[in-house]
Amino acid sequence: MYVAYLLFLYNYDIEIAWGADKITVSYGDDVNCSHLNALLLSCQMITDYFNMSLGKLLLYPPEREQYQSELLRQRLLNLNGADGNNKQPHLGSAVLPDNTVPVRHSSVYGLPHLLRLFKWFGEKFADLPQDSDPILENREKYFSVRRDYEPQE
Repeated sequence: MYVAYLLFLYNYDIEIAWGADKITVSYGDDVNCSHLNALLLSCQMITDYFNMSLGKLLLYPPEREQYQSELLRQRLLNLNGADGNNKQPHLGSAVLPDNTVPVRHSSVYGLPHLLRLFKWFGEKFADLPQDSDPILENREKYFSVRRDYEPQE
């Protein structure tokens, strides 16, 4: 996934600098701020959903043992961190309590698993009803071109 971010940044002439307290983003003339924010938020949401759904939806049976081993390894690293705090391990799911560091599976699993996620999206969306009346009824409540996509002054 990291490679996909780098390609995105390169193609759109975007530079990111990490500071102690903030991230500075500079971009070329082709991209405006609202488009950049929408793209970055979309990428982050896909990454978060990927990290949450990997163990339950995207792994083939032989890959699940590797997943469990990596999950345990990451949680033991969190438990025995350098900060001296004895954090309690949470071995139930990919969502960790607030006192532990979440496991980012996107740093281990890559493009083949991301493609499985998109395939899964297609299968789930295919089951949705084709009737658009409920969507149109709530369109103004949840969607606004001006609010969501145009730069705010």
